[in-house]
Amino acid sequence: MSSWVTREWEWELRWKTDLDMQDQDLLNDLMESLRQVRFSTIGNGTSTSFWFDRWVDGVPLRTRYQSLFQASDQCLDRVADMGSWVTGEWEWELRWKTDLDMQDQDLLNDLMESLRQVHFSTTEDEWCWRHEPSGLFSVKSAYLVLEDGARLQRTLPVIDFVNLARVWDSWAASKVIVFSWQLLQDI
Repeated sequence: MSSWVTREWEWELRWKTDLDMQDQDLLNDLMESLRQVRFSTIGNGTSTSFWFDRWVDGVPLRTRYQSLFQASDQCLDRVADMGSWVTGEWEWELRWKTDLDMQDQDLLNDLMESLRQVHFSTTEDEWCWRHEPSGLFSVKSAYLVLEDGARLQRTLPVIDFVNLARVWDSWAASKVIVFSWQLLQDI
């Protein structure tokens, strides 16, 4: 799955400003769920965000190295923009807004060690979907991920047993009564 698909969803959903705070929190949680179930298999690094995408150990680098991310002068760059080929070897060219302190230097050493494990190729970066054995995105699996996330996040009003029992006293058709009872219990 390409990163532009997920980013397109995010931008598509951001314009809806009439959502109340609870709905916005739910939407943010669902979008984070989608981000967590995809990861990049690095190729040439041209379509993978260095800081935002999950391409090293399944965690965005901005999360693991927050202070380095804040000090970076390349926050929005792609992996391919963060270095160059020198005599057949990839050389990282990280730029900083300020000088790094000792703690950040230690983090930088850890980051560089993680980056040494990455091997580039001439192929395009690939996005893999964790919920399909093939790694390919499908609308069905995305729907199931979103449905599971919504079910876990949903907060339902507490319905007392007296009001729930009233449903059965209705003169409505039995299928309407059963539907209403299930609806109130979110079955």
